Amino acid sequence: MRRLSLAMLCALIALIFSVGLTGHKAEAQTGYASWYSIPGAYTASGQLMTASTWGAAHRTLPFGTELTVCYAGRCAYDVPVIDRGPYVYGRDLDVTAAVADQIGLTYAGVGLVTWWVE
Repeated sequence: MRRLSLAMLCALIALIFSVGLTGHKAEAQTGYASWYSIPGAYTASGQLMTASTWGAAHRTLPFGTELTVCYAGRCAYDVPVIDRGPYVYGRDLDVTAAVADQIGLTYAGVGLVTWWVE
Protein backbone atom coordinates (compact mmCIF):
# COMPACT_ATOMS: atom_id res chain seq x y z
CA MET A 1 0.00 0.00 0.00
CA ARG A 2 2.78 2.40 0.91
CA ARG A 3 4.63 1.67 -2.31
CA LEU A 4 1.47 2.32 -4.35
CA SER A 5 0.83 5.69 -2.70
CA LEU A 6 4.47 6.72 -3.23
CA ALA A 7 4.18 5.82 -6.92
CA MET A 8 0.94 7.78 -7.19
CA LEU A 9 2.54 10.79 -5.49
CA CYS A 10 5.48 10.69 -7.93
CA ALA A 11 3.09 10.43 -10.89
CA LEU A 12 1.05 13.37 -9.61
CA ILE A 13 4.17 15.52 -9.19
CA ALA A 14 5.35 14.61 -12.69
CA LEU A 15 1.94 15.52 -14.11
CA ILE A 16 1.90 18.89 -12.35
CA PHE A 17 5.36 19.79 -13.64
CA SER A 18 4.63 18.65 -17.19
CA VAL A 19 1.45 20.74 -17.35
CA GLY A 20 3.26 23.73 -15.90
CA LEU A 21 6.07 23.62 -18.46
CA THR A 22 4.12 23.17 -21.67
CA GLY A 23 1.87 25.42 -23.68
CA HIS A 24 2.82 28.77 -22.20
CA LYS A 25 4.73 30.14 -25.17
CA ALA A 26 3.07 30.03 -28.54
CA GLU A 27 4.97 29.00 -31.62
CA ALA A 28 6.52 31.77 -33.66
CA GLN A 29 4.51 32.77 -36.71
CA THR A 30 5.77 34.38 -39.89
CA GLY A 31 3.67 36.61 -42.09
CA TYR A 32 3.44 40.01 -43.71
CA ALA A 33 3.00 43.12 -41.61
CA SER A 34 2.53 46.77 -42.41
CA TRP A 35 2.52 49.84 -40.22
CA TYR A 36 -0.06 52.53 -39.64
CA SER A 37 -0.54 55.76 -37.76
CA ILE A 38 -3.73 57.77 -37.38
CA PRO A 39 -2.98 60.35 -34.66
CA GLY A 40 -6.11 61.50 -32.87
CA ALA A 41 -8.14 58.40 -33.79
CA TYR A 42 -9.24 55.79 -31.28
CA THR A 43 -8.23 52.15 -31.66
CA ALA A 44 -10.75 49.33 -31.40
CA SER A 45 -9.71 48.87 -27.77
CA GLY A 46 -10.51 52.52 -27.01
CA GLN A 47 -6.94 53.80 -26.79
CA LEU A 48 -6.18 57.22 -28.29
CA MET A 49 -3.63 56.86 -31.09
CA THR A 50 -0.63 59.22 -31.01
CA ALA A 51 2.65 59.23 -32.92
CA SER A 52 4.27 57.30 -30.07
CA THR A 53 1.55 54.71 -29.49
CA TRP A 54 3.10 51.28 -28.98
CA GLY A 55 0.88 48.51 -30.28
CA ALA A 56 -0.32 46.16 -32.97
CA ALA A 57 -3.52 45.24 -34.74
CA HIS A 58 -4.56 41.60 -35.08
CA ARG A 59 -7.84 40.13 -36.28
CA THR A 60 -8.49 37.65 -33.46
CA LEU A 61 -6.03 37.93 -30.55
CA PRO A 62 -7.58 39.44 -27.40
CA PHE A 63 -6.80 43.07 -26.62
CA GLY A 64 -3.84 43.35 -24.28
CA THR A 65 -2.11 40.21 -25.57
CA GLU A 66 1.60 41.03 -25.66
CA LEU A 67 3.66 40.10 -28.70
CA THR A 68 7.27 40.11 -29.74
CA VAL A 69 7.61 41.26 -33.36
CA CYS A 70 10.86 40.85 -35.33
CA TYR A 71 11.86 42.17 -38.76
CA ALA A 72 15.27 41.91 -40.40
CA GLY A 73 16.95 40.88 -37.16
CA ARG A 74 15.46 43.69 -35.04
CA CYS A 75 12.77 42.98 -32.44
CA ALA A 76 10.16 44.95 -30.55
CA TYR A 77 9.09 43.46 -27.23
CA ASP A 78 5.92 43.78 -25.14
CA VAL A 79 3.82 44.99 -28.08
CA PRO A 80 0.16 44.89 -26.95
CA VAL A 81 -2.72 44.12 -29.29
CA ILE A 82 -4.72 47.38 -29.24
CA ASP A 83 -6.60 47.31 -32.52
CA ARG A 84 -8.29 45.08 -35.09
CA GLY A 85 -6.91 44.47 -38.55
CA PRO A 86 -5.17 44.37 -40.90
CA TYR A 87 -7.86 44.59 -43.50
CA VAL A 88 -5.59 44.11 -46.50
CA TYR A 89 -5.46 40.63 -48.04
CA GLY A 90 -2.24 38.75 -47.31
CA ARG A 91 -1.25 40.68 -44.21
CA ASP A 92 -1.31 39.14 -40.76
CA LEU A 93 -0.35 42.05 -38.53
CA ASP A 94 -0.34 45.84 -38.49
CA VAL A 95 2.05 47.62 -36.16
CA THR A 96 1.99 51.25 -35.08
CA ALA A 97 4.56 53.74 -36.36
CA ALA A 98 6.54 53.56 -33.09
CA VAL A 99 6.89 49.77 -33.38
CA ALA A 100 7.76 50.05 -37.09
CA ASP A 101 10.51 52.54 -36.24
CA GLN A 102 11.90 50.17 -33.61
CA ILE A 103 12.14 47.18 -35.98
CA GLY A 104 13.10 49.09 -39.12
CA LEU A 105 9.86 48.52 -41.04
CA THR A 106 9.01 52.19 -41.62
CA TYR A 107 10.91 52.62 -44.88
CA ALA A 108 9.82 49.27 -46.36
CA GLY A 109 6.18 49.83 -45.40
CA VAL A 110 5.37 46.12 -45.65
CA GLY A 111 7.64 43.26 -44.72
CA LEU A 112 7.90 39.65 -43.67
CA VAL A 113 7.94 39.55 -39.86
CA THR A 114 8.16 36.87 -37.26
CA TRP A 115 5.98 37.29 -34.19
CA TRP A 116 4.88 35.32 -31.18
CA VAL A 117 2.78 35.71 -28.07
CA GLU A 118 4.86 36.40 -24.97
